[in-house]
Amino acid sequence: MYTYNFEKLEIWQLSKNLTVMIYNTTKDFPDSEKFGITNQLRRAAVSIPTNIAEGVNKTSEKERSRYLQIAYGSSMEVISLLLISNELNYIYSEDLEKCRIIINEISNKINAYNRKLNTHSKS
Repeated sequence: MYTYNFEKLEIWQLSKNLTVMIYNTTKDFPDSEKFGITNQLRRAAVSIPTNIAEGVNKTSEKERSRYLQIAYGSSMEVISLLLISNELNYIYSEDLEKCRIIINEISNKINAYNRKLNTHSKS
């Protein structure tokens, strides 16, 4: 089976795993949130690995950087929505903290990867 380059990236794997975590966590959210916070949280989570996958294969530095920044912004959206979900008692504090640690790692890796790509393209 063919493996795409983005699938080999730790940053993509982490963000994909976070997305699965978010989907599993939001299964228990109230039905009244199906088209609210549940939908928004899932869409933001999916946006992270999707934009990483799309961005790393762009040919220009500007395009790559733009997609990685969108992924970073989506990771901040996820943490914001998780904090709100915790305040609404939709998610346990322990689950929030697990996600928070992963999001911190993802956001740091996005920034580091973006710097690496920008440095490499200037060489």
